[in-house]
Amino acid sequence: MSNKADSAITAAKQSDVAIVCVGNHPLSYGLSWGQNQVSSDGREDVDRQAITLEQEDLVKLVMKANPNTILIIVSSFPYSINWSKENVPAILHISQSSQELGNALADVIFGRVSPAGRLVQTWITSIDQLPPILDYNIRNGRTYMYDKNPPLFPFGYGLTYTKF
Repeated sequence: MSNKADSAITAAKQSDVAIVCVGNHPLSYGLSWGQNQVSSDGREDVDRQAITLEQEDLVKLVMKANPNTILIIVSSFPYSINWSKENVPAILHISQSSQELGNALADVIFGRVSPAGRLVQTWITSIDQLPPILDYNIRNGRTYMYDKNPPLFPFGYGLTYTKF
């Protein structure tokens, strides 16, 4: 990671804008059944053990090198990115969707299309906000409608470039 982080810092210092793409791999190729590479990854056979984004440390390093940083999170699920929300000027989330993902992101970043997506999940600030996994009573905070904690990003959150 050190060499990759050093390369990212060097590139960020030499750029007008730094773009950091982080997230989870949709399939985690090469891993056996019941294994994950990092605690915040999840698969159909492995529950996530954390909602923090380990790669947020890389975001911090790049931001220090270049405050004009865009954070792109490519993921299947929400992360608790409290530091990034407070410090990164632009955050874009996209789920693993297609072979055109890169072109779609470029179209949004360069203003060729106006993003109009809204979050389909509530992003919480801490794993401590989640009720016990076997508590199926939604009124005990299982859904955004009954959670009394302020979310990092609420269900339906999203911005666009246009005016209405």
